[in-house]
Formats: sequence, C-alpha cells, structure tokens
Amino acid sequence: MSTFADLFQARQQNGCWTFELEARFNGAFGGTNGGVAAAVSLHAARGDRRELVPAAIDCHFLKGCRPGTATVTTRPLSEGRTLTVIATETRDHTGSLCTAALVTLVNPDRLEQALRALPAICVPADRSAEPLPWRQPTGHRIPLIDTFAPEIVASSGDSTTTRIRPGFDVRDATAEAVCIAADISVGPPVGRAVSGRASLPNPNLALRFSGARYAGSHLQSCCRLAQIEAGLACTEIRVGSDEMLLGTGTSMTTCLPLPGSRGRGSG
Repeated sequence: MSTFADLFQARQQNGCWTFELEARFNGAFGGTNGGVAAAVSLHAARGDRRELVPAAIDCHFLKGCRPGTATVTTRPLSEGRTLTVIATETRDHTGSLCTAALVTLVNPDRLEQALRALPAICVPADRSAEPLPWRQPTGHRIPLIDTFAPEIVASSGDSTTTRIRPGFDVRDATAEAVCIAADISVGPPVGRAVSGRASLPNPNLALRFSGARYAGSHLQSCCRLAQIEAGLACTEIRVGSDEMLLGTGTSMTTCLPLPGSRGRGSG
C-alpha cells in the first residue's frame, strides 16, 4: 500500500513542501477536501521531526484549494523540550492562500509512557446492520466519495459514524488519516438536521490526537451535532476504531442560505 507521501507526491524543497492535490481529493464545494488540506499541513509540519508525535492541529480553511500542486510553508513558533508548535500556510498552484494551521508536536521521551487509560470505544452501540455507502448526488459528482469510499456504519439522533478507506498505510501517518476521517464525517449529522435548507461548508477543524498508531485499512469517525444557533453549527468528533480512540475534536459549519431561501423560517 502507498505511503501518505506517495499518495500525495510529497516533496521537500527550498525550505517548503509541495503536494499534488488532484481533483480526486475534492469535496462537495469544488476544492480540496478540508481533511486532506489539514493532513498535508500536518505532514509538512512534522517534516524531519519524525521523532516527535502529533498532538494537535487547529486548521482554518480560508479559500478553496484548486487541484494541482500545493505549496506548504512552515514556521516554528515554539520549540520547547516537550512541545513544538509549527505554523503552516498552504497555497494552491495560483499562489492563493487557502489554508492556515497551527500544529502541535510532542516529544514522547518527555512523557510518562506508563500512564494509560482503558480503551475508548469509538462507535455507538446502535451500529447499523449493514454499512450504508455514500452515493453520488444526482447531477453533482463529489470526487472524495470515489476516493475514500465513505460509508455510514451507525446513526442515531444527532450523531453519525462514518467509515472511510484512507488509501495509504496509516501506521506512520495515523494523525493525517484522522484529519481526513474527521472532516468527512461532519457532513451527515449536520446535513440531516438542516435537511436541504442550506449549503454547509465547514471552514475549520480542530483535533487532538491520542498518540496511538493504527495499522488498520479503515478508520471511522463519530460526529455528533452539538448545536445549531443562528446559522452556526458546532460538532463533536471522535475518530478511531471499535476499540481504539485516535483523536477527538470539533468543527464549525456555516449554514449558508440557498438561492431564494433567505428570510424563510427555520420551520
């Protein structure tokens, strides 16, 4: 199986990183999927610091990233004995600033490795009898559906668990895979609540990683819609497997009026 670097043709040169963000990684709004944008930001921040473990990412999607060669620049904000914080900026092939992120890395040698808690179950007990693959919407193809093969494996009330196939070996890129799974999982619970009354881009993603390495071929992300208020939706996200928690986080969705819908009641 390909590595993350192979899949996205990652190259380090002239003090920055380049990635080939092909159209197959696009989401519903025409640009690179936010999870992929976060993942390449994280990968660039790690750079040659492979002895450090990803602990967190706070990512802002400023503009849709057009398919093609994306360039990620990195700038250390702090390099302490325990934590290193890296700022990243991603520009698409036109030079437009598309994504800005802060990535936190931790030195595992500074941590008490013997401290562990019980395994965290990621998927709710009301697992669906059969996974429900995402289908391409009529008249509008979403490339990431073919690329990551998302399918709903559990759904109840305000939460939905979505399973994806990252398409790369996640053992050395577990946090990158968590970014992709988390972002993709936001759509179903928010979309179900809004029920076609708004367009639903999520302009940011904040994740905290458990530090665990994962060897499976699929990841699942349970996203719960916490609240919608005045057009802003907040979600809570857990990513992992049935017995291993790989990351937790949140995202915000901006519920944008559809053409001709402004001024209607919430119903």
